[in-house]
Amino acid sequence: MGGRVKLESLTSLRFVAAFWVVLYHTMPQTGRSGFGIDLTKLGYSAVTLFFMLSGFILMFVYRRFDSRAAITRFLVARIARIYPMFALSLLIDLPRLALFRIAKYGLVIGAGYSGVTLAAQLSLLQSWYPPIGALNYPSWSVSTELFFYLAFPFLLPLVARVRAIGAIVAAMVALWAVLVANGILLDDHIAYGVGDLWRNPALRLPEFMLGMLLTQLIVRDGRLVTTPPILALPALASIGAIALLIHDLDGRIAEVLLLPGFALLIAVLASASGPLARITQHRSAVLLGEASYALYLLHAPFSIFYDALGVAGLPGAYFGYLAVTIAASIAAHLWFERPMRVWIVTWWDQRSAARSPSPLAPVSQPAG
Repeated sequence: MGGRVKLESLTSLRFVAAFWVVLYHTMPQTGRSGFGIDLTKLGYSAVTLFFMLSGFILMFVYRRFDSRAAITRFLVARIARIYPMFALSLLIDLPRLALFRIAKYGLVIGAGYSGVTLAAQLSLLQSWYPPIGALNYPSWSVSTELFFYLAFPFLLPLVARVRAIGAIVAAMVALWAVLVANGILLDDHIAYGVGDLWRNPALRLPEFMLGMLLTQLIVRDGRLVTTPPILALPALASIGAIALLIHDLDGRIAEVLLLPGFALLIAVLASASGPLARITQHRSAVLLGEASYALYLLHAPFSIFYDALGVAGLPGAYFGYLAVTIAASIAAHLWFERPMRVWIVTWWDQRSAARSPSPLAPVSQPAG
């Protein structure tokens, strides 16, 4: 598809989203106030941006599947993308959980309990049953993302049929209305357990589908429709307005109200050109975006190590934490995440090729 390289700008956006989550989870806020703090408090909504981005990019790249083998290849590639780094992040966080439980329950029960939790969470079912997600708490979204990948081959032909602009816009408005209704019914004031339904993949699916429909809206005849860069201003303004109103709005409502701004921002960056493209497609910005998944998964375990060092009150300590975490995420991406993804996909392709009969092989004849 023409213009695919322009999605590098969206890769850079992934770093911004991941860094927003990092600030939300780790930035010291005691005794501080102001717009910057209010904006940081919205960092949890970057997960919604990730889900929409995922739907947009997958719909942009995979326009159709020609066979079951193609669907299987897609799923293998997606699992290779998310699972190695996810598993590594759990292992990094495991000593923290094990030490806590050993101190509470004793060596045998504490170690065994931690092992069971690790095995359960490696199943990627924690967004369906949150109590098993005691390791690396932000990783619940990986479980939800996996559900999107499994649903995508079924959603693709349905969304692809929606081509008229009016129908696409109507479908997007309907999905957004569903999310607003969910935000009203499942706000942060509902008891623990019920409120965790917001992690449920089925309830987050409209965010992913909005991204898919956004692709249908701005990709016409196989090419991206250019969205004027000036429209990034109202997108950013809407995010800022929600940040200013966050004290008067429930957190989940604020999150879904950001979706139109996120959609506009994705549309602008997808067709970025000129100075905007030079900034967002710069090699360093793209590298940070490629390492954003590692950053997302490593920032919480690294934050626990940072707190354990007892240096939180020292000048510049937090910036040191950010620098170390970003550097570690780049290293993990380059030397673990990317090689593992290539290895898994290559292994699958070789396995599939070995199982498929060569078209040049002679047909065996019956004996006699």
